[in-house]
Amino acid sequence: MAEKSGSLEGVAKRENWIELGEALSEAMSQPELYGLRTSGEVLQRVANIKGKQSDSLKKTVNVSAWLKQNYPDIFAARPPWLGMTLVMFLMKMNELDPSEAKKSAAEVFAGHSGQVALKKKYDELRKKRKQAPNSVTSAAISAPERAQQFATIVTDYFERFGAKLFNTSHVTILSGKVIEPVQPDLVVDCADGRRFAIETKSYRSQVNRRDIIGILGQLALIQKLVPEILMIVPEGSAYDLRRMNDLRDKLSLKGIRFATLPEKRAGSEGDLKLFE
Repeated sequence: MAEKSGSLEGVAKRENWIELGEALSEAMSQPELYGLRTSGEVLQRVANIKGKQSDSLKKTVNVSAWLKQNYPDIFAARPPWLGMTLVMFLMKMNELDPSEAKKSAAEVFAGHSGQVALKKKYDELRKKRKQAPNSVTSAAISAPERAQQFATIVTDYFERFGAKLFNTSHVTILSGKVIEPVQPDLVVDCADGRRFAIETKSYRSQVNRRDIIGILGQLALIQKLVPEILMIVPEGSAYDLRRMNDLRDKLSLKGIRFATLPEKRAGSEGDLKLFE
């Protein structure tokens, strides 16, 4: 657990990467405890203390969180021999073939497979995927590539159908960077002066309650800057949008809506499915 002393020294001193990832994740979820405004500021402050790049620490947070979600017993044990690179390879393998990743994880955690052997398995699996028919499908690309493709699909949808959807003569699609300090993925400016924020989430096979609460918190911050927010996820993803609607209402969060789009180029305005 991260120390709540107002200082991030206690977070930065963690030596075990699993413990560091957990402590940093908790600190990033509560930046106000450290006199900061955003999770990014927390991440950068700890990076400065440790003399590391923030991207490196963000990776530690992500890998630690993946281990906690998928192998909670190993996460709790924090075996000192378990290197972060081993778990990173398991993450990558899971994106390509969850079944094979599960088998490899059992070997790794039993101490029967090291980094060299695991990397060889990952390289073979990736090569096999590239050579397989229909290799352009979502299963054959990395998670970041899949996320970027979906973000492009969302942008294309609003460029083509945004004016009709928002009942205006035309729309202007802008990067979320036009808003500070909390940036959505896109901003849609309508001809009549209305502004909408668009947040996209890439495909996920598992989404837990903590993920949902974190997302709602992020959307609530954006909503302070843009009155209307639409969060869009791929069809078939594990996000339970009805449950998120219920939590939104219980938390009295206004102006936040949820929708799905297919993970392919949208062919019509009706491809966007709103959950009310």
